[in-house]
Amino acid sequence: MSQDDYHDFDLILAMDWENLALLQQQCPRGQKHKLHLLMRFAGEHDAATVPDPYYGGSEGFNTVLDYVEDACQGLIEVVRRRATMYAAA
Repeated sequence: MSQDDYHDFDLILAMDWENLALLQQQCPRGQKHKLHLLMRFAGEHDAATVPDPYYGGSEGFNTVLDYVEDACQGLIEVVRRRATMYAAA
């Protein structure tokens, strides 16, 4: 992440609390509202973070894929709603 990224992007997503904390430490004043956990956008899974699949064998990777797909579907809906709002303005 560069400092410009915090200004250039509307959303900056982290997979877990540790990465979110690092992003928050580096984040310029006035930009923290852009930082979120990816799983905030999930609709089906209740997990706060995406687990590390490394220790879960192939099933761990399948779980991560399910979580990320779920969260990305929710993220797409948020982006669509924002695009509709901007288009209507």
